[in-house]
Amino acid sequence: YQELDKSEIYFNAESEYGRFGLLINKGYPQVGKAETLSMLVNVPGAGRPLDLSRALDGKLHYSKRQITVQATCLRPKDQLDVLQKELEALLQGQWVRFRFKKDAYFWRGFCTVSMQRKEHSALVTLTAVCNPYNYNLTAYMGSAWLWDTFNFEKDTIYDVRTEVKNL
Repeated sequence: YQELDKSEIYFNAESEYGRFGLLINKGYPQVGKAETLSMLVNVPGAGRPLDLSRALDGKLHYSKRQITVQATCLRPKDQLDVLQKELEALLQGQWVRFRFKKDAYFWRGFCTVSMQRKEHSALVTLTAVCNPYNYNLTAYMGSAWLWDTFNFEKDTIYDVRTEVKNL
């Protein structure tokens, strides 16, 4: 039996453990590196391609990132066909928003689903090709960010009085 992490994944704000009985396996999710966006142009007569990746603003840009989640489904065998159809209808080929239970951010990506049946469980592999950056959940929900809590009228910087000495 594989070790289970007992952490959950939420797709479109709905827990997949509650609906499908999916528990993420130990060592997952695997968040891949962001792929750099390269713009190589072949110039006739040049000995090598011209790299225009940083031509516009001098910064390196990223295109996508792959996230893989392997989860164990502990539902009875007779429910697996229905669960597979529901999972595929919900996720297969869809652009979804998802997050993991402990994270304060979410990802957006294009998902694919595969299921391997075992004797007493099923192994579900969810693969998402995502935007390279994650999104802050607090900001997305519309909560105001508290950037600086210092009040210039009431707060003090130091509790102990200090003096400026000669240098």
